[in-house]
Amino acid sequence: MSTSYRRAAREQLPHETTVTIPDLPPELVLLLCTFLPDDDLYRLAFACKRLHHLALPVYLGRYGCDDEFIFDSLLSPDVMQALRSALYTPRLKRLVYTCRVGKGHQQGEDLRELLEIVEIEDFRLQPGAASVNQKGSAEDQLRQEPDEPEEEGITTEAAKQWTGVLDGLIAKARCRCLTAEMDSNQRSVESIEEGIVRECYRPHNIVRNTIARWFTPRTRHLEEFRVHSTSLFHTGLLQWTLGTLRAPSLTSVSFSQLHHFTAETWAILLPCITIPNLQQLSINLCAIATTDLYAFLARHPAITELNFGRNLLPPDMKATMPSALLPALNTLSGPPDYIVAFLSTRAFETLTTVRVLYRAKRASQFTLDAVNHDLAPVCLRLKSVPSVVLAVSFEAGDVDWVLGARAPDANQNGLSGAQGSSSSSTMQHSVSFVASCVTKVEFEANVYVLPLSIVFSLPKWLGGFARIKVFMLRTLASDARRGVSGDFAEQRKIMNIDTAPWQVDQFTAAFLHAVVKHCPGLRRVEVDGKEVEVPGPRADIVRLR
Repeated sequence: MSTSYRRAAREQLPHETTVTIPDLPPELVLLLCTFLPDDDLYRLAFACKRLHHLALPVYLGRYGCDDEFIFDSLLSPDVMQALRSALYTPRLKRLVYTCRVGKGHQQGEDLRELLEIVEIEDFRLQPGAASVNQKGSAEDQLRQEPDEPEEEGITTEAAKQWTGVLDGLIAKARCRCLTAEMDSNQRSVESIEEGIVRECYRPHNIVRNTIARWFTPRTRHLEEFRVHSTSLFHTGLLQWTLGTLRAPSLTSVSFSQLHHFTAETWAILLPCITIPNLQQLSINLCAIATTDLYAFLARHPAITELNFGRNLLPPDMKATMPSALLPALNTLSGPPDYIVAFLSTRAFETLTTVRVLYRAKRASQFTLDAVNHDLAPVCLRLKSVPSVVLAVSFEAGDVDWVLGARAPDANQNGLSGAQGSSSSSTMQHSVSFVASCVTKVEFEANVYVLPLSIVFSLPKWLGGFARIKVFMLRTLASDARRGVSGDFAEQRKIMNIDTAPWQVDQFTAAFLHAVVKHCPGLRRVEVDGKEVEVPGPRADIVRLR
């Protein structure tokens, strides 16, 4: 009787339910994926359709598909297999492809397959050796013999192949940002000038190109085009380059690293370029005459942001600027001579931000008097601009000379220096119009860790800017080329910075408190691309209690 009673009781108990991974919430599945090794994660991604859409993006993210994926690296075969097997269209945030245009090099054949199966947001063509399938080990590749001498010039066949690759990149992969830095061994500017004249100035070619525009598919996805290679103006690529620059979807263009072009080359090329909806323009490493630059800007009245790099020829102050130039301009960035050339002629009513790029050399001590002298002709107009940014770049590795006399020895107590008892107490700051109008300071030093003299003196120096609200400090610890902030802790391990005679964390806190003390209006501090918490006066009172 008792046995039958127990059997009936067991039958009445609820059956145990088995929970499988596909039944878990998405948050738990993603958390589980972070702990799985690559092989197990790849198998999990193809267990079922639901797990496929959750696990495969995590797997691809480990290889840089969410940040920067370098094509044909040692790890790319695994990624290519995952991309081919994906049940959806993967989207790469940034794809880097190393190539060299010329005879004897691959011309993007290995890239065509990838463009058929993915979407690319940012594509970058970087100069270097031809991208090859690296299937051997790293030691085997290091033992490879150097390449043979290359033949000069770009072949027409190679240019046609690259035209097809670039068309597929924009049309099929829906690329929004294209950076072309591909290099070639062609250095003949005369051949490029002859190609421009033949393509754009001969009557029969003008008629042909005008008719071809109506039948050529328009580029609907490309928004940013960075022209950083003379190879784009080869005879075989010139028509594609000019056609891409005429795309109605294009809003941002950058001309840089075109230092092989002379002023005469730009005088021939710029009249052939008209970008209908251009809003952002950046120019660097280009020998463009001032009159040709004004004529180009006059044909693009919709420009709202204009950036000049540090590596440009000085502008011709005698050149006449058109009276109605850039009516919608709201951001102007460049060296002091270009700021003076634009603002001394007339006032831009829509201008809201001016960024002054100042390069400090070691020839003399850097002071605000030097900046005042360079910007004196436009001092009154700078005061009327809501946001003025002073970006100071110090090229020398040793920056102790920047802010005056040297601080005490590193073995001494650093807190006394932070309070102004060292070199910062002897510094003299003259009241100037630059200090009264600058709202943001960008301090770029060519070192990994700031010396003690700068740590102690920089807050006092920043105190001379009465309207400063934002301060950005950039050192070599940040990877500025890729836009990724460097991990300072990792840099300390790699560079053996922990052996320094002072504690980084202690002096970082002292530095931030000193900055806030001298700059009470400061609202944001950014160090190597990372925003740090600004200590407030209330926090100091609580800490003292």
